[in-house]
Amino acid sequence: LTLVKHVDDFTFSTQAVQCFHTVTEQFAFDLSGKPTTDSPVIDEISTILKLPKEDVNLIAVSNATRLVTIRCQDETIISEKDLTLVILAVLRLVFDFTKPIKRIQRIKYPVECFGSLRILAEAKDQLVSLKVYGPFGGLCCSWTNIQADTEKPLEPPRRDVSPTVRCMARMGIYCECVDRHESFISMGLDSLQCAELEMSLQAEFPDYVIPTGIAMKCPTIAEMDAYLLSCENSRKMENKDVTVYSNHVQLSPQQRRFVFMSEFEPHARAQFNEPVVFSMRSEFFDLPCFRGAVNHLLMRHTILRTTYLANGQTICSGTESFLGCRMSSSVEPQSFVSKPIDIKETSVHVSVVRAEDRVIVCLVFHHIAVDGLSINIITREIGALYSGASLSALKRQYVDYARYAAGLSYERELRVWKEKLDGRDFQLLPTDRPRTAERTHKGATVQKRIPVATEELLKKLRQTTNCTNFCIFAAVYKFLIHKAYGISDFPIGFPSSLRGREFSNTVGCFVNTLVLVEAVHSTWTIAEYLSRVGNAISEAKEADVPFDELVRELDVQGNDTVSPLFQVLLVMDQVKVPSSDDNIHLLSFAPGFAKYEQTWYFQSDGSKVNICLEYNCDLFRHDTMVELLDRFLFTLGMFARLTSARIIRDISITKRHELVSIHESKATNACDIPRSTVLQLFVQNISTKRPINFKGQCMSYRELDRKSDIMAKLISNVYCCHYGEAPCRDRCAAVFMERGHDLLVVILAIWKTGLTAVPVSLDWPQRRVLETLTMFRNPILIESDSTQLKISAEAGGFPVLTAGCSKTRSSPSFNMTAASDMAYITCTSGTTGKPKAVCTDFSGHCNLAVAYTESFYLSRNSHTYQVVNYGFDIFFADLTKTFSNGAATTLARELIPNLAEMDGITNAYIMPAYLSSLSSSDIRRLGFLESLQFGGEAIQASALGALLGSDISIYQENGVTEQTVYTSCNRMKVRCPITEIGRPYRNLHTLVRDRDGLSHNRNREALS
Repeated sequence: LTLVKHVDDFTFSTQAVQCFHTVTEQFAFDLSGKPTTDSPVIDEISTILKLPKEDVNLIAVSNATRLVTIRCQDETIISEKDLTLVILAVLRLVFDFTKPIKRIQRIKYPVECFGSLRILAEAKDQLVSLKVYGPFGGLCCSWTNIQADTEKPLEPPRRDVSPTVRCMARMGIYCECVDRHESFISMGLDSLQCAELEMSLQAEFPDYVIPTGIAMKCPTIAEMDAYLLSCENSRKMENKDVTVYSNHVQLSPQQRRFVFMSEFEPHARAQFNEPVVFSMRSEFFDLPCFRGAVNHLLMRHTILRTTYLANGQTICSGTESFLGCRMSSSVEPQSFVSKPIDIKETSVHVSVVRAEDRVIVCLVFHHIAVDGLSINIITREIGALYSGASLSALKRQYVDYARYAAGLSYERELRVWKEKLDGRDFQLLPTDRPRTAERTHKGATVQKRIPVATEELLKKLRQTTNCTNFCIFAAVYKFLIHKAYGISDFPIGFPSSLRGREFSNTVGCFVNTLVLVEAVHSTWTIAEYLSRVGNAISEAKEADVPFDELVRELDVQGNDTVSPLFQVLLVMDQVKVPSSDDNIHLLSFAPGFAKYEQTWYFQSDGSKVNICLEYNCDLFRHDTMVELLDRFLFTLGMFARLTSARIIRDISITKRHELVSIHESKATNACDIPRSTVLQLFVQNISTKRPINFKGQCMSYRELDRKSDIMAKLISNVYCCHYGEAPCRDRCAAVFMERGHDLLVVILAIWKTGLTAVPVSLDWPQRRVLETLTMFRNPILIESDSTQLKISAEAGGFPVLTAGCSKTRSSPSFNMTAASDMAYITCTSGTTGKPKAVCTDFSGHCNLAVAYTESFYLSRNSHTYQVVNYGFDIFFADLTKTFSNGAATTLARELIPNLAEMDGITNAYIMPAYLSSLSSSDIRRLGFLESLQFGGEAIQASALGALLGSDISIYQENGVTEQTVYTSCNRMKVRCPITEIGRPYRNLHTLVRDRDGLSHNRNREALS
């Protein structure tokens, strides 16, 4: 039987024969001798086997015999290499290695070595033998009769001549007896150990040039020693480019993203500026010394003198990248830090500004060259160089990382992310202003410090839940979004560093962006919630993959309005603040750009945590961000104060004084309106002589009442015959008609039967109309003359009634309707999301009747103009302010206003788009109006200015949501801004609750 074993580049074989009976030598020595625990051999063995020193003992059995005992776990496997190194260490106790070995009679190794060992070395008659006994006392390994050559003494080790051997020994690789011409690979060194050897050599000889990859060019101890001897000891590192690189290097994943974004959004390059600004007293500032420190830094870190193209990066020489750092008094720091950096030319901007008795230094780095830790490295090294200190040589440059990252594969990580994110549809963060077709980056910041009391409570929370500050901050932010906007799985981004230990002092951008998608479940306790968020963060870091690779793998569809996967980034920064004894003061100058819709920087200096909220000004108002940051701090305090066993469903984000204000406002809310419906107000004014006009024909209030009685009776008959029940308050009548007298007849008839009106837009396709009918229970469809729709609806089992076709005699028809009943339901089209049905009751319209009358000075002599589509709330608002005052009204012929039919009109609600299109002469023709209302989208400034120049009272109306009835207004004046929140009408109270049923802080906005 032939046994073959392959180890590295060597092959070992041996012949085995069948044995019927074997006897294994057992360990039989007296261990009564006193063990020694303080010996270089013990240190060496414990280092080789990575064991505590107390697990290795040395016993002097006799003058020529030594016993070493090693305690290991039974499952511990000792490799052949480690066993050999241990044997050599023990042999030094009894063998003179200054003489060469002449012969070894026999070497026997076990197939596998494990557990505790006893190693016995014995010298006898100029022969040395060594035996190794296993955990069961049996002989498992031996070196027999080692004989030294007494005639040819071995040359003493030349440690001064072989620096490579000395550096390898520091790495735990002992090769004094190894052939100096044997390659590092054949000696068992892998690529990482070769790289470690290069770093060890550079640390040993800081004045030598030890380029990356030298272990491959000089692959043996002899060749490496020869290279070291050839280096010039007098050569200085200062102001020399000591890195051996090609002129053109490939990009890391992080660099590729920055290069792409710089080309894709050249107007927004300043968003990647990373400024460091500080000031010193002029008499303490040495400009030549500072200039030397900055240029030394550029020579030290090649990434700071690198330029970029689409397919690679080029490291420039010191001459090409030299920074003059001249003193100036005309440079404005804020403008300087906001100046875009063209990475095709440089990655660093430097300015020194003289301001009165101080000097302001502005260092601006492009994010492609630095990350948060790099900023700390740069500030630390500039301070050391400025003070005259020397710096140790760098082990790695960023280009080494770029080359390393280029060969990585992310198949496993991408599978993890694909399982987690594929197919998920995340909601966008609600904004104050709509997102535009083109993404913008105009930014501003809000800053606050976490209160000292909260920080003390956070320490206890961290200890109780075993989580980090960042985990708590991320969990609180996601909880706040869940409570404020009802989004339970809102994704947030957070940075993860790919910086390995070997790059701990290397400047460069090692940061990758990950996504945190853990959902919020109200049934969890604080401890459970924080634990899940912490696990989600750890899982994301374990599956770290370049962000662009992830987006490409998930095939995220491009959207110029938002960033992919997340819109909010949370960053934990460690900030070094100069001591109070220093003459340096850090200054804050934001570039004025926002990379994301919101970026939360949690900046810790070890004693306190500041929060800097960077936000997009085109999406959020300053007041909103101040309120959001205050709300975050309040919620953070709630998490810190409550016990970790508290259910998060019971945590409110509403402050106590806000709750008191809500209850007080509700209690003092006046109720001075009649408990009646719009229909009852119409009947009270039935004797008015004011007409209802449409296309030159007039209808009186009495005629409208009579015709609506007939239609109400017809609706009741058709409804009863079809469903076998009478119309009631929780049933609906859908209306599909054009504007006209018949439309008003049908609306009043529906109310008289006790049904709720559901206007259906004429622009909707037939399928959408039928889908709307299925949303309600037992609906009836009333249409004007749509044969195809009638056939389809009847086929679907819905009763259909055609308006204006009845010859039935009139008789009073009035089903009792209460103010709490529904007046109408408006339906969204579903083009921008899931279709919604928004209900409005009569009590709200009763209040609006009084509010409109007082705000717009309406009376029986008023004349309203109705032009808005009946599918919107404002159509019913027009009916309310007309019928409640017995006023006249004119129904527009077309979908847009016609000035020719507006003679005598005193009040009108006109769409902003139409107002914006009017010329100055047309606006002057509207001078007969007493009041004009608009709402919804913004109106052009020129049109608004022309209207304000007239005698018309102009009101901007606002609603609680875009679908609900308008409930507030602003009287427009010169230089009055167009807002989205107006002064509320009287008697209005809106109560908002979060998803867990708790009172929402937005109730305060509704009452203000």
